[in-house]
Amino acid sequence: MLNRKLYILMMLLAVGTCESACGSSKGSADPTDSDAQLVQMSNKYHWGTVTTRYVPEGCNYLIHLASERGTILINPVNLLDKYKKEGAEITFTYTPSKAPQTDHCRMGIWAHIEIKER
Repeated sequence: MLNRKLYILMMLLAVGTCESACGSSKGSADPTDSDAQLVQMSNKYHWGTVTTRYVPEGCNYLIHLASERGTILINPVNLLDKYKKEGAEITFTYTPSKAPQTDHCRMGIWAHIEIKER
């Protein structure tokens, strides 16, 4: 009888643990994930400005991109040297990168960009 109660308790604990660990991330509050999904579905060109404002946080060059929900930061993994300056304006598309982020910069959406030359 005691073994059966222990077995039932362990099964309930296992089910509860699995539900919490395997639950969906629907309603996730991480804005970069939803921003990345929005852009991944759209391959239109965007206008942005390169900034070095976040160097103290360990980020060399980020791109400010205005959206309906506010500013989105793009952390380009392949920004050309001629655009690596404060205030450089670029027109570009981007695809979120699956490359691992560095320990130095944890801001913005890491992405491969394609710049439209003027």
